Amino acid sequence: MRLRILTCLGLAITVTACVDQLDTPDGRFGSISVTAFDGGGIGSVLNLEAAFYGETDLEFAQPASDSCFTAQYFETNAINTNLRYLNVGEFVRVRTGTRVDSMFPISGLPVRVYQTARTRGIPYTPGDSVYVDVEGSGNAFPQASISVKTSEPFTNDAVGVPAEGVDLTLNWTPAPAPGSLMTYSLRYANAFSAGTKNEQLFCAFVDDGSATVPAAFLVGWRTALNNNREAMVVRLRTRQLELDSRTKLLIASTYSQPLSPLEP
Repeated sequence: MRLRILTCLGLAITVTACVDQLDTPDGRFGSISVTAFDGGGIGSVLNLEAAFYGETDLEFAQPASDSCFTAQYFETNAINTNLRYLNVGEFVRVRTGTRVDSMFPISGLPVRVYQTARTRGIPYTPGDSVYVDVEGSGNAFPQASISVKTSEPFTNDAVGVPAEGVDLTLNWTPAPAPGSLMTYSLRYANAFSAGTKNEQLFCAFVDDGSATVPAAFLVGWRTALNNNREAMVVRLRTRQLELDSRTKLLIASTYSQPLSPLEP
């Protein structure tokens, strides 16, 4: 199964250490992704992944509402083996509705990443909350519990390619409850690409159903090499806890369009 951990949050995980800092950071950071997938005939299903890091100054920075910026884009995901991954127990408990499931360490990886055992995903009702219980392991990472409301399904209008100097109007189904962001990742091959998508315009908006991207941000999207471009639209709900002076725990729920099938 393809790893999804931190994929949707890659633009929001930041390192706060100063360039001239010589001491090893002593922070700890846990990240749990709750991702909706197309379960076929049974509707949407969830897949959860989690990783926990030590000796780090990673933290989550919520994207600012109604903001856009350009960043690199990578079509494939890679595990960062330079980080110190922590063992927080033999399993991580997951609860949604009346169901109880567990995340276990993925075998065959050079690092410790936890993932739900159900290869076909966890059936759920979108909008319900997911509760995660971390057992903890000695002094490595504290015991903790955290929850998040799952992101609700939505539809959105096709993302167009406006003419030069014209703004881009975006429309989608607004959130039925407060607390979410709508994010757009407009991915494209720029002039320096070898043919693959290598850049993106990432925007985050108040989840009220409509937004406008100024024309000045759209040059790369409009002039994509060989018209190689695609849009990924994601509803995002997050919650972050400060467990102690050294430790933060993040949980993030996403629902995307297009909604991908869960790969075995």
